[in-house]
Amino acid sequence: MSLLLGLLVAAIVLFVAFGPILRRGAPKIVLDGSAFRDKSGRLDFRNPHLVDLEALERLYADPELQASNHWDTATVDSMLNTLHNKRSFEAWARTALVGVRRKDDAVVGIATLGVENTRDRKGLSIGLQMLPEHRGEGLATELLAAMITSTRAMTDGPIWIGTSITNHAITHMMSSLGYVPEPSASPYRAPNGTLVESYWYRVGVDAPPPVFNNG
Repeated sequence: MSLLLGLLVAAIVLFVAFGPILRRGAPKIVLDGSAFRDKSGRLDFRNPHLVDLEALERLYADPELQASNHWDTATVDSMLNTLHNKRSFEAWARTALVGVRRKDDAVVGIATLGVENTRDRKGLSIGLQMLPEHRGEGLATELLAAMITSTRAMTDGPIWIGTSITNHAITHMMSSLGYVPEPSASPYRAPNGTLVESYWYRVGVDAPPPVFNNG
C-alpha cells in the first residue's frame, strides 16, 4: 500500500468535517448534484431517498465514525430520529447529497449541510461521512467536490469545511481541491464537549471553485 493510499484510508475513518449533521434550523435550499455528474468518473449524486435508510443507519451507528467526529449519544440519537421521521427526513434530505456508485448503485457516503454561527465563522458548513466498506477508495474527494459545487450554486454566502489539524490526509485532500486553511481559527467544540484544534477552509463563492480531475 502506498503512503498516500494509506493516508487516505486513515482519512476516511478519521474525517472530521465539522458542522452539525442533523439539526433544526437547516438552510432552506435544495441541493442538486446532477451538474457534477459528468466530472465524476464513478459516482452519481442525488438527495437521500427512503431506500437509503439502511445504509445511513449503518453509517451513523459506526463506532469509528462516532469516535472520530466526537459525537455523543444524544447526537447519534438525534440523527437516527431524523432518519425515522418521514417529515424530518424529507426536510433534511433536501440539504444533503449521497454518492451512488454507478456500477452497482451502492451508496458510498453522504455530504450534509450545517450552520456555523461562531465568532470566527458564520454561514453554512459541509460535513462528509463515508460508509466503512467504501473508505480508502478515493470516492470521498469526488463526493466532497460535488457537494462544494452544488452548495456554491445555491448560495452566495460563506461556506466552510473544518477538520482536525492532525488529519493530514484530509488537509491533503483539501489542498488537492485547491483550498488552503484560514490563517487562524478558534478550536471547534464537538458535540461531546471536546475542544478540537482545527483547520477551517472557505469554499463558498468568496473562494475559487474546487479543482477536480477524475483522470
